[in-house]
Amino acid sequence: MRLLRTFARYNVWAHERLLASVAALSDEAYHGHQNLPFRSIHGTLNHILLAEKLLLGRLHPPAADPSLGRNWDRADSELYAAPGAASIYWEEIVPNRACLADELVDHARRLAAHVDTIPSSDTVIAYQTTDGCSAEKAAGVLVLHAVNHATHHRGQVSAVLAQLKLPPPIMDLSYFPHA
Repeated sequence: MRLLRTFARYNVWAHERLLASVAALSDEAYHGHQNLPFRSIHGTLNHILLAEKLLLGRLHPPAADPSLGRNWDRADSELYAAPGAASIYWEEIVPNRACLADELVDHARRLAAHVDTIPSSDTVIAYQTTDGCSAEKAAGVLVLHAVNHATHHRGQVSAVLAQLKLPPPIMDLSYFPHA
């Protein structure tokens, strides 16, 4: 559990570092088509947020947002951005850039706080998948999945920052001050 708590707190720290870096971008670069699967940096950050909301709803059912299933249903038909697409569903989840940054960090903090309440990484969590099937996974696997998923997409955004000639933030776990 100590390692899971470290990863959950690392996720908050890495989000904060990435958001500080993307804050330097113009709205055009931030919202523009960057050849990312979710079109823009904004779409990618919204994707991370929605996935983390879904995970927290699985770990802590009273926190579940009933609209999440509908959000994923829509996303399935519009999962990735087409080349040259002017917009994509993911960009609409939280349309305001500042609000998205605040919500992403706030939600990561809520996830980290909830991890503190999990008795064991082996605690089995029963949940519904986005397609309505019943599933069970260990809480530790779900938490690590959330952090790994976010790390993957933060890496995509970091690559775009480098292409835009901005230094990507250092987000390696070994630099996390609480590791």
